[in-house]
Amino acid sequence: MAIFYSVFLPLRLPVFKLIGACVISGVLIITLREVFTLVIGTSPAYGQTFGSLKVLFVMIVWVYYCFLVILFGAEVAVNTEKRNALLMKYLFTGHFHGSLPAALFARFVTRSRQGDIIFEEGDTGDAMFYIVSGAVDIIRGDKCIRTMTAGNYFGEISMLLGTPRSAGARSASEDTELIAISQTNFDIILRENAPIVLSLLKEMAGRLKDTDESLSARQPDS
Repeated sequence: MAIFYSVFLPLRLPVFKLIGACVISGVLIITLREVFTLVIGTSPAYGQTFGSLKVLFVMIVWVYYCFLVILFGAEVAVNTEKRNALLMKYLFTGHFHGSLPAALFARFVTRSRQGDIIFEEGDTGDAMFYIVSGAVDIIRGDKCIRTMTAGNYFGEISMLLGTPRSAGARSASEDTELIAISQTNFDIILRENAPIVLSLLKEMAGRLKDTDESLSARQPDS
């Protein structure tokens, strides 16, 4: 069952969620097996209506039920993952503060003190970060190339491209709160929210433009 979910589910689930889906499906299948055994044991004439086809009828019902249980387990697992993504989409809509209770996001928030390293240049880019409060310095070499504040996000390029971090990130305030957005959740957000895709493209284009202008300003006149 775990192999089936791993191959056919549209999302790559964490191991504990994959195991949870298998456990739910297994419990439901075992429960109905006991119900079938009880019905057959107490009602020997259960299949008179179907005559000689009663065994075939029971087999069809059993296979159909198993199929429904497997689909149900998959639906539970996928919707659990989607629930997190649906919450996180508010981070990109501009209506995060005040639109939803802060308690909904509490389990996603991590806190850091000034000077704490969030990630270093060359690290694996397996997540991006949204700044809830505080500030973050983006470091390349020993130089701060940009300071990000509340409402900004960073780390998305290396996550999307699957490349090492091209710069590091360090907390720039005493009480910085971040929300880490995994590749899976980000894929769901992009797949189901076209306006957010456009917003991200505009943000990336703006950053590229700022970087290009900054590099051009540093070049000496010929």
